[in-house]
Amino acid sequence: MINIDEQLHNADWYKFIWILPEYKSDKFYLYLERQRMLLSDFKKLPVYINAVERGLIRDDKWIGE
Repeated sequence: MINIDEQLHNADWYKFIWILPEYKSDKFYLYLERQRMLLSDFKKLPVYINAVERGLIRDDKWIGE
C-alpha cells in the first residue's frame, strides 16, 4: 500500500498557514493531546517553522498576527 503522506515533506495535512489554536494556549495543548504529539515533535513541522519565520512565534511565545 502506498502512503503519499508518509514523508513529512509530502504530507498535505500539515499546511504552512497557521489555522490552529493560539500557540501554547489550553486549546493548543488539547490539540496536541488529541494528535498524540509532543511539543518537541510539533516544533519540527512546517507549520511551526513557518510561523517562526513569519514572526507569529518569537522566543517560543505566541505573538500572533
